[in-house]
Amino acid sequence: KVLGAHFRLEEDLIGYLHVFWQIVQNHGIPVSLYCDGHTIFFSPKKDKLRGFMGRIEVNPTVMLGKPVIRGTRIPVELILRKLGEGATVEDLLDAYPHLCKEDIQAALAYAARTLACEETVAI
Repeated sequence: KVLGAHFRLEEDLIGYLHVFWQIVQNHGIPVSLYCDGHTIFFSPKKDKLRGFMGRIEVNPTVMLGKPVIRGTRIPVELILRKLGEGATVEDLLDAYPHLCKEDIQAALAYAARTLACEETVAI
């Protein structure tokens, strides 16, 4: 199933980010995404990670559109970096009292899903 969302050409990047944010809010992280300059085509996917994805927010007005834990300004990237540096889940929960274990799991699931959908194209 492929869906499309339209934005005005004069909106450029802001329009694109706004439409992408609406897609994520309404359908979750898309499996695939294509933009032809004024329309974004995407394929939504429903799976068991969807519940975790509700904990991740992508909003152009929060942290410049970086994925964050919903309702916070804590970027997914920060959680991943801290875990990569050797921090434990307990360390993160102590350092960031607004986080819960499910938020950290959601950050990991978001990163795994993002990498799984990444494609390298030879030019």
